[in-house]
Amino acid sequence: MAIIRAPFTDEQIEALKTFQMADYMHPFTCENNHSTPYVKFDNRLVPTREGWICPHCAYTQDWAHDWMLETWAAAPAVSSDEIDTAIAEFERVVEADARDWRRWSGEDPRVAWGLAMQAALTIHKRMIVTKMCQK
Repeated sequence: MAIIRAPFTDEQIEALKTFQMADYMHPFTCENNHSTPYVKFDNRLVPTREGWICPHCAYTQDWAHDWMLETWAAAPAVSSDEIDTAIAEFERVVEADARDWRRWSGEDPRVAWGLAMQAALTIHKRMIVTKMCQK
């Protein structure tokens, strides 16, 4: 098992993006905790030519395992326009659902809001990371 270091090639970046989105492997994540008791962020790092970056802070990493470059089963390709449309629709639905969450949850409003936003933000960040990975 060898280590590869940035700068990464375009081919390496594409392979690392695919690895990061593979649900059966733990992705590289930011060492900083961007979550709160009510909101959990997706801390996946995004591969770039200069190395890995965190979409939430200035954390970077300049290495990867060479085995991460192997072929990983990826989700079907989705266009950038389709992702933009999905993100906009998702944001609209989450905003409406979050207002109603407290009504049917029977929970403390802060807990209910936190649970709703945690689920929403996890999915939202994943869509944004997916879009970033397509660039």
